Amino acid sequence: MLVALSATVVSSFLLLYKTRAARKYGSLALKTDASNSIKDVLTSVTAFLGIALSKYFNIVQTDAIAGIIISIFVFTMVYTIVKEAYLVLLDACQCTEILTDIENVAKALNMLSMCTTSA
Repeated sequence: MLVALSATVVSSFLLLYKTRAARKYGSLALKTDASNSIKDVLTSVTAFLGIALSKYFNIVQTDAIAGIIISIFVFTMVYTIVKEAYLVLLDACQCTEILTDIENVAKALNMLSMCTTSA
């Protein structure tokens, strides 16, 4: 229990530090790492509660329920991270100005190739 409680305190401080750094530098990597720290804090609290309820109140099922809750935390955080980062990982662009410029260049090249083939 002491380990789970210590992990909660350390993860909380890391969460605050990473969140401030992510805002300061506008970094997606730091933002993702900060959300991972949120998961760490919630996981540590859930593990602490599961162990405490199981040990002090003799409720054996709380350990298994805590494990299920922790797995749900992990899956939701992974989904959120993948949802935010997949465009960056695929080198996708959401900038309408850049996409419009690319379309204009492609159209101009298409017109140019039509002019050279007809001549």
